[in-house]
Amino acid sequence: MTPQAVTAAMQRWLTRPVWTMRVEPGEREDYVEAARDPSGAAPSAAPQDYTPTPRDPMPQIAQVENLDFPDIQRATLSNGLEVVYARAETVPAVRVAVEFDAGLAADPADALGTQRLMLNLLTEGTESLNSTELAEARERLGASINAGSSLDRTVVSLGAVSPNLEPSLDLLADVVMNPAFDPAEVERCAPHSSPPSPAS
Repeated sequence: MTPQAVTAAMQRWLTRPVWTMRVEPGEREDYVEAARDPSGAAPSAAPQDYTPTPRDPMPQIAQVENLDFPDIQRATLSNGLEVVYARAETVPAVRVAVEFDAGLAADPADALGTQRLMLNLLTEGTESLNSTELAEARERLGASINAGSSLDRTVVSLGAVSPNLEPSLDLLADVVMNPAFDPAEVERCAPHSSPPSPAS
């Protein structure tokens, strides 16, 4: 992609006047499904003996009851980490999300993909557990640990059953604070560029 190509695309698509489509609820007319011939090509018109398919009426909007969201509790740990806690007692499970104020946009310009590689490696072993042992520990606890990010945020999340919360939190802490970044795992997870094709 070149600056000239970007400029040409913007001049073509981001110009005035804009085209706006607004969809409003109303009566829904019957429609005709365009039958396709065996070759898969769509005909220009439906067969004359084709029966229109009646549309179901739009569903009615029911009365929305008042929603009872859990109360939010906040605390700050001695290390400055802010904790936001919402308690719901519908199922004996806990979800924890550790968030960092940086994401894909923090990648160095000359090393794009670094953050994505780091996220892939977080769940591939710690200083005390290799990839297989970490997977077995999660399975034994019934816990799931995942890492993901947006442009501006990074999240390492834990899903755990309540009776196993304490050891599951220990496992999450090990993943976040003691990642191994084993060279063999780095080699396995790093994207490899394809060798250049021979000149024709």
